[in-house]
Amino acid sequence: MISVDMNYWAVLVAAVAAQAIAGIWYSALFGQRWQANSGRTLSGVASRARRGQLIAFLCNWVRAGVIAWLAYGLGVGTLLPAVQLGLGIGLGLAVAGMIPHYYFSGHTRQLLLIDAGQVLAAVLAMTLIVSLWR
Repeated sequence: MISVDMNYWAVLVAAVAAQAIAGIWYSALFGQRWQANSGRTLSGVASRARRGQLIAFLCNWVRAGVIAWLAYGLGVGTLLPAVQLGLGIGLGLAVAGMIPHYYFSGHTRQLLLIDAGQVLAAVLAMTLIVSLWR
């Protein structure tokens, strides 16, 4: 197991940034399209929002920690390698894992693109934060 020292403040800020990205993504940017493609309404989502936000934050905190562990272990500390790592994790692991699930679940391609775009943006932001803030 690789043992690395990491900036825990950067991990926390990265998790908060991922939450902010999701909030903007699913409200101002793609809220109406997401609702139309997911079959959900704001009132239906609002009843689960508090617990959902807590779960999402905890998951983002774990993701940011794992990304930091990878970035630090690989020695990523500058912009271009951080972008490459973020895109690799985002596209190669997160989005690639979503595609079969969305296909077999019968979700629309547009819903996949909305959700995958948010995941990619969040992973890229988290990778940049933990890689560049040492």
